[in-house]
Amino acid sequence: MPVPAEPRRATVKPCRMIDDPATADLTWLMRRAVAALTDLSDRVCREWGLADHRDWLVLATVGDGERRTQYELSQALCIDKSTLMAIVDRLERQGLVVRELSPTDRRVRLPVATERGMDLADVVTRAREEAVAEHLSVVPEADQTALRRTLWTVMTGRPPEDPAA
Repeated sequence: MPVPAEPRRATVKPCRMIDDPATADLTWLMRRAVAALTDLSDRVCREWGLADHRDWLVLATVGDGERRTQYELSQALCIDKSTLMAIVDRLERQGLVVRELSPTDRRVRLPVATERGMDLADVVTRAREEAVAEHLSVVPEADQTALRRTLWTVMTGRPPEDPAA
């Protein structure tokens, strides 16, 4: 006598995870959104002579006036230390960054943007903002704000502080 077949589980079909915004896997959607914006940012950065958006991110961060060690930069930007070193080396060769000795520990070097580096970071920042704004122009401003707040909450585990409070 044949054994009855097990009932099939009701699972979401893989195509619904990628073809339907209502059922798409959240992690997959976030990775694809990051990839789309990263590709856009990389193109803008390359137009201005940078290797990719990580070069801009490091350059903009070391040019913000706050002194950070390379380790602190690595942690703040979520860039592996060895990758960060290669980026800082490249930016230094381009004359966009210099490494200064720490005033408190002579063994530590602090990457700092040069004037040329700060100027380039400003130009690339504006170009990136324009490119992202154009890409997101189909998303209402209120939804963009909600998305930023939501992603901040996902990233930190707490809602952003309300500046009006």
